[in-house]
Amino acid sequence: MKYRMKFPALWLPMTLAALLVVHAHAQNSSPQPAAKAKEELPFKASLTHTDKGELLYSMKFDGGSVLRLQATVENAFPEDNFLYTGSASSGRLPSFEIRNVRLAELARSIAFLSEGTLTVEVVPRDTTMPGNIWRISGPASSNPLSAVTMRAVAAPRLIGNPDRLKRWSQQVQDMEMERSAISARLTGREITNTVVKVLSDQKVFVLIGSEAGIAGIESMITASELFAAEENRRDQEEKIAEQARQAQGAVREEQAKKAADEEKARKNGR
Repeated sequence: MKYRMKFPALWLPMTLAALLVVHAHAQNSSPQPAAKAKEELPFKASLTHTDKGELLYSMKFDGGSVLRLQATVENAFPEDNFLYTGSASSGRLPSFEIRNVRLAELARSIAFLSEGTLTVEVVPRDTTMPGNIWRISGPASSNPLSAVTMRAVAAPRLIGNPDRLKRWSQQVQDMEMERSAISARLTGREITNTVVKVLSDQKVFVLIGSEAGIAGIESMITASELFAAEENRRDQEEKIAEQARQAQGAVREEQAKKAADEEKARKNGR
């Protein structure tokens, strides 16, 4: 005789429900992948203020494209404007770290590290413009005129002293001749000297020529302005010291005259 086991009608739905609960619990209790930590930028830049009010820039860059350099600048200095040409977008830079330099020197260093493939210009921020302007271009076209640029550089102490300006102008002329001669020896061709115009009423130099020539003369202007400031400070200190000596001499002379008058009066009163 065969026996058939009978199960309640609700047995199958209840069993399925129990299995689903066990499966859900197993999924919830399985280890979950850890949340991905926030990726740190492999590059950074910063700005510091010196006691004299100058702005010094530092930058650490792990290498990469101009787009990555743009990310570095915009991440550190949100108010800066960053412009680059299409030919510069494919430019690459090696890793580097530079600390506490002026903005212009930072730009020159970046151009130097590109080994001539990039031209980097900067317009520093001022009281009316809260951010710097970065302009980066790729290799110049075959048209020689495209390599000609112009820049204005303020130099009130240098231009304001005629003797100082005359000496400096002769030095610039000598340096440009030497630069052309070195270029002829190394490359077999001479270079066009940079044109220097003086706007005396505005105390500004206007430099016209190649970026390399302009950068060199601009650095000479900066160094000469610093030297002129130090020279003016020493002259002012010597002038003040001389005035003090003259004042002391006048006091001593007045005291001697007063003493002589008193001695004369004393003798006449006898």
